[in-house]
Amino acid sequence: MAETPSIHATRLPLRAWNSACRLVGGDPIPLDEDDRAALTASPLVAEGTTLDDRWSGLIASYLDSPSSVRISASRGGLLYRASLALGAANVCVLERFTTRPTSAGGLATVNRDDHLEVSVTTGHPWTLLRRVLPPLANLRADSRQTSSRTATPVQIPDAVLAWAQEQCLTHPSEQVLATLRERSSGRLHDFLSADGASVSYAWTTQTPRGPSLALAWYVASPEHLFRATFAEDHPFEEVHPGDLAFTFDWHLLGALDALGAPAA
Repeated sequence: MAETPSIHATRLPLRAWNSACRLVGGDPIPLDEDDRAALTASPLVAEGTTLDDRWSGLIASYLDSPSSVRISASRGGLLYRASLALGAANVCVLERFTTRPTSAGGLATVNRDDHLEVSVTTGHPWTLLRRVLPPLANLRADSRQTSSRTATPVQIPDAVLAWAQEQCLTHPSEQVLATLRERSSGRLHDFLSADGASVSYAWTTQTPRGPSLALAWYVASPEHLFRATFAEDHPFEEVHPGDLAFTFDWHLLGALDALGAPAA
């Protein structure tokens, strides 16, 4: 059995990484003293302020990749935002934030970590995405397709939807959502209770025929996993553990196919 390629991860000051990207990307604005000091103190530099050749190559590959994934994952007051770029070596840059709920039912960032994590592998890019996900087994499970026959739509009764829309005119969305959780039952209750963990990504691939975009959005609890269908009649459906990995694999195949397709 072939060994799984390893993952190399390094924690870096945000300022040092941004400075290195500016140097590699050819930013005409020179670095200031604080930028250079952060860069010099980081593992990105071999001597003085000269970037290590390996890091320079990885950063160039990251910046110039024709196919990259922007990821957002949140749970329990933590928000992870990552950018994963495909290449001979796949590179993932991860930022961490603390959050608080807003009266509108969303999340507001409170603090941003001054450091970020850069992870690299020559293996499957899913191994990098998996590290960004909340620690729920159904989100991190190995690839398993949920067919249209076995996925179960989340139905929102018209009366419930009308009540929620009316209440949102005079009450904070967060308060309306809490009431819905208390009064709902069955799969709708499971879905509304699963919003503590969410994962979404947008995958952009630049092809000879123009940009190609793929989207995914999941919410989860330890017992349930739901994916967005982006349909008006049932915008979410419950799926099996591993569906996120399968969707990622499917989008990866699409990206590789698009990159190999000739211009129209």
